[in-house]
Amino acid sequence: DAVELFESLPEMDSYRRELLLAVAYAARNETAQSQAQIDQILTRYPDDVGAHLLVGQFYFATGQLDDSRRYLERALELDPGNVRAREIIARIDFRQDDYAAGQSALESVLADDPENLSALIMLGEMATLDNRADEAVQLLERATEVAPGNATAYALLARARLAAGDAAGARADADRAFEIAPDSSIVLLAMGEVSFGAGRYREALGFFAEATTRQPDLAVAWHRQARAQLALGDRDAARVALERALELQPNLLVASAQLALLDSGEGNTDAALSRVRGLKTAFPDRAAPEVLEAEILMQTEDYAGAAAAFERGYAIEPSANVAIRTYQAYVLAEEENAGLLENWLASHPDDARVRAVYSEYKRRSEDDNAAIAELEKAVASDPDNEVALNNLAYLLHQQGDARAEELARRAVALRPEL
Repeated sequence: DAVELFESLPEMDSYRRELLLAVAYAARNETAQSQAQIDQILTRYPDDVGAHLLVGQFYFATGQLDDSRRYLERALELDPGNVRAREIIARIDFRQDDYAAGQSALESVLADDPENLSALIMLGEMATLDNRADEAVQLLERATEVAPGNATAYALLARARLAAGDAAGARADADRAFEIAPDSSIVLLAMGEVSFGAGRYREALGFFAEATTRQPDLAVAWHRQARAQLALGDRDAARVALERALELQPNLLVASAQLALLDSGEGNTDAALSRVRGLKTAFPDRAAPEVLEAEILMQTEDYAGAAAAFERGYAIEPSANVAIRTYQAYVLAEEENAGLLENWLASHPDDARVRAVYSEYKRRSEDDNAAIAELEKAVASDPDNEVALNNLAYLLHQQGDARAEELARRAVALRPEL
């Protein structure tokens, strides 16, 4: 076998024989023998950058992230400019949910090496996940320029364009990725997401299912498959796919959240809230479990409880969506409370969507002039916000203001069904 083969190799001048043996022993779950080979490398080469880098990579590959970080940091002590060590440390940061540290590490890599493909791709993917779609598009476009034949770069660029609202560009990039690597799971996921975004759920399901066939241990593929199945109304199949995703990745928050919503939608509120309690324990510093609890309570018409849960989520991770949902929960609870809308606008004064919702609060408070002032600010920030235009036209018409007709025409031109 591999161990016998590597043991039969003659002694080498470097540490590669020991590393190959360590990998082979690890593959056979012979941990002590694998560790002995690693110890031998570090004893023979205590100040060798390459040795520490390779050992760090070995531990990263075997999931021993703290050990990996220790040896990679030693490699950086020996060679502060080592890009590969910083790159892997960033990956460790992401695996350990320290996204700020990971981003900082990758930005330092990119500062020293502006064409570092891994840094461009990871920063682009992170920007997409962080709802910074325009920034993600810029980073991933650079990645495709650096490596025009890299299917992953095109697949992730497709996702970023989709998030930025460029459906045609997303389709073109996904098609390009598919031309390069039609069997790649990442590419199949991108194709599925583009199809899903266009409302072609059956087509999307085909791509997601193919991804799970190509890579059965990819939890995110099972989650995407479940989303398509839910869109097609197949709740039972979706539940099976979500449970499979969690078998593969127990901390996959979105899959647990979707199962909780399925439970709640089927009237099993106790099971749903039990899942939420587990998520709160697993992710104490994330807003998602609190927001999930709030959505479940909204389904049960416990609007006051939902508002409180939304507020807890906002305190952890402020966002426009949570501010809006909190206000909506208070309205349903027959309480006028726009505190989080005001909080969000204090730091994001140009957020037209939140300001339009805040204008509703002013209107409900029977202060139409204040509502008009808020809508005018929203339109100034986003001249194509059809909701703000329509609502402003209505209020001005109520006051006999001649500007109403022109604003209404603009709103209808943007959305004819208004």
